[in-house]
Amino acid sequence: APVIVAVGVAGIIGTFLGGRAVDALGPPRALLAFLIGVFAAPAAMVLLGLVGGPYPVLLVGALFVLYGVATWGISPATQAWLLHRAGASSANELIALQNSTMFLGFSVAGGVGGLALKTGGPAAVPVIACGCVAAGLVLFMTAFRRGIGEDES
Repeated sequence: APVIVAVGVAGIIGTFLGGRAVDALGPPRALLAFLIGVFAAPAAMVLLGLVGGPYPVLLVGALFVLYGVATWGISPATQAWLLHRAGASSANELIALQNSTMFLGFSVAGGVGGLALKTGGPAAVPVIACGCVAAGLVLFMTAFRRGIGEDES
């Protein structure tokens, strides 16, 4: 229970930091920074799994907190990026669509994580998570290189 509470508090902090990062770095760079953070947490879990355990609860909790901060820090950056691209005329619809796709992603992630757990065991879950985040990073970098978002950086 304490880890779940810590992750929830980390999400609130991440949302706040995401907004601050958008102001300081611009939406594309803030989004990239938080995506790297989202990748770092399961990547560290993979490394810990390779080294062996058991590990202190505080270490595992810290990785989950990092993941919570980074995951929820993405939202303000994504919203700012999308709103800048679309303009104010469709802001309500765009944010509603973005939130819907975000929660769809959470749902799909639960299924993918469950499948990874069933087929590869607990060690497969962070490996699959790294692959999914890496795919997101590739898509983001492709969009950025094609000029989408260049004017906000």
